Amino acid sequence: MTRLLIGKDGFTLPIELVTSTQAILARKRSGKSYTASVQAEELLRHKQQIATIDPTGAWWGLRSSAAGDGPGYPVVVFGGDHADAPLEPHAGRMLATALVEHGFSAIFDVGLMVTEDQIRFTSDFASELLRINRTALHLFIDEADTFAPQLTENRGQKVCLGTVSRLVKQGGVRGVGVTMITQRPADINKKVLSQVDILTVLRMSHPLDIKAATDWIKSEVSVEFAGEVESALPSLPVGSAFFCSASLGIGQRVEVRERETFNSGATPKPGERQQLPKVLAPIDIEQLGREIADSARHAQENSPEFLRQRIADLERRGNRILPDSSIELAKLQAEIGKLRPAAEAAAGYRIKLHESNEFRKDVLQELQALIAKLEHHGEVEPASVSEMRTPQELPLKFPPRPVMVPRTITEASAADHASDAENPVSTSEQKILDALASLEAVGVTAPSKTQLAAFAGYSNPKSGGFAAPVAALIRKGLAGSSGGKATLTAAGRSVANMPNRPAIFTD
Repeated sequence: MTRLLIGKDGFTLPIELVTSTQAILARKRSGKSYTASVQAEELLRHKQQIATIDPTGAWWGLRSSAAGDGPGYPVVVFGGDHADAPLEPHAGRMLATALVEHGFSAIFDVGLMVTEDQIRFTSDFASELLRINRTALHLFIDEADTFAPQLTENRGQKVCLGTVSRLVKQGGVRGVGVTMITQRPADINKKVLSQVDILTVLRMSHPLDIKAATDWIKSEVSVEFAGEVESALPSLPVGSAFFCSASLGIGQRVEVRERETFNSGATPKPGERQQLPKVLAPIDIEQLGREIADSARHAQENSPEFLRQRIADLERRGNRILPDSSIELAKLQAEIGKLRPAAEAAAGYRIKLHESNEFRKDVLQELQALIAKLEHHGEVEPASVSEMRTPQELPLKFPPRPVMVPRTITEASAADHASDAENPVSTSEQKILDALASLEAVGVTAPSKTQLAAFAGYSNPKSGGFAAPVAALIRKGLAGSSGGKATLTAAGRSVANMPNRPAIFTD
């Protein structure tokens, strides 16, 4: 059986930690994130996928070796001071989709966000992860009392508590394990804490924090061991931890082994300046950008909101057709009527169809497919859509949908030098427009030139190969620039391959 090496004395945990739930409790600077990082190293070493919600900005060191002179693990860092890619508060669902679809490991550094935005991102991310994940993945949530508090202060925090609680309780059957890390054990939600499989406790001194830990140990392990932990916690050396689990049959004090990756969470000593790693595990930023754009498009086109809008568009189109030709769609209207209130306005329409049977079949087939997708999302009660049949004697024809074709970062063309009149957008300019569109799709509406260059595939944002086409786009009114940031204009959107542009019918 594969084991994860955690302790200096050879103490191990089973590989099944990846789908288990855990809480790591300790006062600040006692080694709680360090202990979690050791576990993350072991999971990554055994090719397991991890993700981290990091409000501390201390997890990025997984990318480098302990001495900083060699690569660590290829974990993508979103947001923070060491970002590979930007992170926006409303990108939680989209990034969960990207994580599940493409299988990479990631750190989501939310430390530069205000608390409300941290909560929004985490709530959306956890909710979507629980909905779509089906393979083994472990999520570390640092400062977990922010996202699963004992006392909620606003609606956003209440929603986030509910989401995290469901993930802890139900995530295992979807392949998601969760580790909650906090320096405020008294403030983390006790119902959520009661659901964990493993409790790891480091030094604590406040009576309420100690009580939160020992109450769990009394219930899950033994009263005697809880007493031993209670007496030892106030003076427990940094790096020592009690691992407690009824399901694993352990109640043991462990000296956590040293990290193999860079300790980016170490507190600098007075007068000391932290030396940053010289070598990081490589990340293919070009491929990452394509994957994020693909996931953004996929998430958009399969979202209930998009599907509701698609039905409304189809009904409006059908309502404009000649009124002297119609068919009864009572079953279909009944299904549409079961949609949530945002779509219920469509239920009163009777779709009036063109005399062309071919057109009628197109519209009906599209609505059938959309309703099937909505059933998958739980937006309508399952129904026998197959009963709504189209004439079998005519072939179905669907209008073409616009598709964004990925462009390689190395393509160059003589068209770059053509005049604006003959060639309004060169290959390089199109590449940059498409990068702006991909970033805008995930909520980054004004990326820095450095971010834009990276997503467009340029290694140097100051190079003429990048700066010249950007200047040309600004001159043509397709892009804007202010304070070192680039924006996509309305004219630019009409030229860019927009990844989230809805596919629509035209009459």
